[in-house]
Amino acid sequence: MSKKVVAVLAEMAFVKGIAASNPTVAWLDKYFSNDKVTYIMRGNEPNTESVINLPPSQGTIDYLKNYFFNRNYRIDAKTKAQKIRTDIINADLVWVRAPSLVPMLIAQIWKKEVQNKLNVHICANRMTWRYLKEVPTFKNLARLIYGVILKLCFKRLESKGVKFYFTGNQVKDNFGLKNGTYLIDYLTGPLKESDFNFEMIALGRTTKFVNNKEMLRFAQAVGSPIDIFGPGEILSKKFSESYNTKGIVSPSEIQAILSNYNTLICISFEYYEGFPRVIAEAIQQNLWVVVTKKCVFYNDIKDYPKLIISESIYNKQDYLNIIESGINSKKLEQFKALIRARSLLK
Repeated sequence: MSKKVVAVLAEMAFVKGIAASNPTVAWLDKYFSNDKVTYIMRGNEPNTESVINLPPSQGTIDYLKNYFFNRNYRIDAKTKAQKIRTDIINADLVWVRAPSLVPMLIAQIWKKEVQNKLNVHICANRMTWRYLKEVPTFKNLARLIYGVILKLCFKRLESKGVKFYFTGNQVKDNFGLKNGTYLIDYLTGPLKESDFNFEMIALGRTTKFVNNKEMLRFAQAVGSPIDIFGPGEILSKKFSESYNTKGIVSPSEIQAILSNYNTLICISFEYYEGFPRVIAEAIQQNLWVVVTKKCVFYNDIKDYPKLIISESIYNKQDYLNIIESGINSKKLEQFKALIRARSLLK
């Protein structure tokens, strides 16, 4: 029987006017394919039958600043929030993407009538004590305090029977969840055959790569440029020998794009990282995956037979020696099956 679902995301579409250009929406469309879903996004676009857009913002802090200090923004936000809450009351299931504050405020997750139908997907970490010690700023201290408050809140919600999903075991541990379902919200797909090559790809907002010194070092060591797909501005000329900016790709096309490459570069030091969906997508296409051993999701990827640790590569020959070596096909298929199962898609 079809359900009424409200998915409170407060995320933007990657392509104007196309909600499913956001990979979270693309996965939810598939997961709730037999249900009627209303998506709570953000941006300047007009509302539709299935999408309500909160006023545009650059994130939680920007949203709250505009809410409290911009009267017109506040009126618009309140009007849309009231419509959203009416939809939530009439919904059979409420899906909230955490740990961002705005979706949880909009959904009013503290209310009993919401908790009875609430599903919380925690897709990222919060600041940990270890990272605060490495970068001791007031902003990071505030992030740590927020994380502690969230942990207490989630503990109470879990005791009330709220269903939790988490992306990455470090996320589950960080928030102290006792139960929950491991979820990587990506679109699964068949293996697409392509000619063997040594080309490398990275996906994500272009701003993520500007200050990534290890990724730049790796690209220079290997001596081959990395093709970058994702939203954001074209990178400056100083990166032209290391990176090729390719623009946005639709979530439904990602695996076809990945199949044209040999290696995914996912070198990240971000404290808040869950398990990157692009790694799951790359694994489905049998790509080699390059990470740093310092990434927070390392324990969840370390058993992948086609894993490369970036710090171990000093020149192109190091890279070629690894990707030309043999792998255990049985272990590869077992790991792929594990990742595919975590998509929760049939």
